Amino acid sequence: MSKFSDRRTLCLAAGCAAAIGLVLFPASLITLGAGAFLGYQGCRWLRQKREGMEE
Repeated sequence: MSKFSDRRTLCLAAGCAAAIGLVLFPASLITLGAGAFLGYQGCRWLRQKREGMEE
């Protein structure tokens, strides 16, 4: 195999990885935001349950 075909294969693989990363990046941000929101809501729910049990 020549050096050109190795370099071409590596560039193609890097390009594919970059394209997949760009496609999945917004989904990861949405997932992170949803997790943070649900975690915050869960903390509030647990606090309300704890306060209800103390009374």
